[in-house]
Amino acid sequence: MAQAGNVIGKVVVLQGEVSVKGADGVIHTLKLGDLVHEGEVIITGPGGRVELGFDDGRTYLV
Repeated sequence: MAQAGNVIGKVVVLQGEVSVKGADGVIHTLKLGDLVHEGEVIITGPGGRVELGFDDGRTYLV
């Protein structure tokens, strides 16, 4: 999968079905520890959630 840009976060919590759509349009399933890049789109299925961790210690729940 082509990376969209700079790394913006890392998957630190994952529940249910969560995917990411890259700049090239390819969709793949996220796994714990995966990196998320600038320009990618996160897609959650029913009951899916993901928490991203950032270098400064902040987190963001989707």
